[in-house]
Amino acid sequence: MANIVFMNVSGGGHVIATFGMVKELVARGESVHYFEDERFRTEIEELGATFHPMPSITPYQGRICDYPFHHEFALSIILLWSALDLVPKLESAVRSINPDCIVHDSLCLWGNIIARRLNVRAVCSVHPPAFNAKSIMRSSRFWIDLPQILFRCISILPTFILLRRSLVRKFEIASPNFLEVITNPQKLTICHLPEPLQPHRDCFDERHHFVGTVHDRPLQLASHFPLDSIKQGVILVGFGTICDPGKAFFVNCVRGLSGLGKQIVIILSASTTREDLGEVPSNVIVWSLKEDGLAPQMEILSRASLFVMNGGTGGAREAAWNGVPVLAVPTTFETSEVSSRVKQTGMGLVISPRSSPRQITRAAQKILDNSHYSKKAYVVGNECRASGGGALKAADLVKDYIK
Repeated sequence: MANIVFMNVSGGGHVIATFGMVKELVARGESVHYFEDERFRTEIEELGATFHPMPSITPYQGRICDYPFHHEFALSIILLWSALDLVPKLESAVRSINPDCIVHDSLCLWGNIIARRLNVRAVCSVHPPAFNAKSIMRSSRFWIDLPQILFRCISILPTFILLRRSLVRKFEIASPNFLEVITNPQKLTICHLPEPLQPHRDCFDERHHFVGTVHDRPLQLASHFPLDSIKQGVILVGFGTICDPGKAFFVNCVRGLSGLGKQIVIILSASTTREDLGEVPSNVIVWSLKEDGLAPQMEILSRASLFVMNGGTGGAREAAWNGVPVLAVPTTFETSEVSSRVKQTGMGLVISPRSSPRQITRAAQKILDNSHYSKKAYVVGNECRASGGGALKAADLVKDYIK
């Protein structure tokens, strides 16, 4: 029996993506220890793993930059700061487990550092699409955004260098570049995005294993969401816990979708409250991540005719799994890449978060009126199910790596 430690970044999609692998490793008799936020305790323990609460992170007091938190350059600062704060708080607890392997998220810089300091084999678990220098250079979005990228890089570079220097001195590790800070690659990298949805798949070598869709979370989340009231053919609007299109987009969604003759479920991101939407028609159900907690997205998608989402990995993967066409609204480089891939497969369309109600109506109506999109979504879903081996393959890779 091996001792396997999982470390993650507390994003719902990132954590849920590992559940199938955790369940399979436990079923094979391995001892799995998972360090995470308290809100995931119940589900992790139901999978048979030992839960360890993550310590709170000391708030960062310095200037990050003038851009949203989820922007990649701001994210690099958050990850460096979090690693400086969390490694001393977590290292002794992980050491006491005497792990044979540490499976850390691709954003989990502290998991990568702890594995190095303990001289333990490490596996990178990739929830977003895999990235490397070659795939980024192949992205048309990168070249379009290059002037803005350079400006943002210059504005944040002094802070990045300062925090990276502190990290290297404090933990005696090699100096990571920007891409390594936000990807943390390992000799074994398990990618949860199914191969049919991975942008620029040919840019990745044998270290990357695209195991495909791994859905193995309990069907009913601890939630008071009124699932019994959801009708077949519902339109779901949801952007997860990190990417946020802003209140104007949610307001425009209510105006643009409520007249399509469908039931609408809108899951609000943190920027928006129910009051911001004004008067809501009777066919619209509004749910707030901030006030109400997580919603049972997979269960809603099983009844959906359209998913309006951020173009992120988790949403694209779950939409394909359920054969639901997508109206993608990307807000970051990552979501732009996945959204482009969604459009290429034929399972959806892409619009801007600045779209007007009329533009949202026209795009949604185009998808609903043309069965081509739903048929393509089912095709991609079947390809995803057949791709990569899922949780069984992921567990095989981890066990073989430990040996």
